[in-house]
Amino acid sequence: MKILLRLFICFILLGGVACGKKGPPVPPKAIVPQSVKDLKGEVIQEQVRLSWTIPEGEKRFRLFKAAEPLTEEPCPDCPVRFTKRVDIDIAESKVVDIEGDKVIYRDSIEPGNRYVYKIVVISEDGVKSGDSNIVFILGTD
Repeated sequence: MKILLRLFICFILLGGVACGKKGPPVPPKAIVPQSVKDLKGEVIQEQVRLSWTIPEGEKRFRLFKAAEPLTEEPCPDCPVRFTKRVDIDIAESKVVDIEGDKVIYRDSIEPGNRYVYKIVVISEDGVKSGDSNIVFILGTD
């Protein structure tokens, strides 16, 4: 009986010592990839040539494109309505060219429209970076 009492007391004393705060487990914080800071665009005939530097270790990107007629007045305070999304994996993609540490993407445009582009980097774990700088292109006649 004394042994059971001693074991019970030890159990109570050891049970009061815990490893820390009780609560649900917390997943580790995701590492957010570095965003593209140097997105550039230039019009060559009826195409836009977009280029950006590849952040170290990244290979997946999401390109966003918005188009609006030049006849509409631009609204600088309104959010941009991106209507086209292209997922790019530079390891497998046939829609981009790689020149050194730069990605080159070509996109067709139509005269009479204003275009807006941005890039988001997507890590291997699916974590998205912040938006790149925004590029504005005029599709002139």
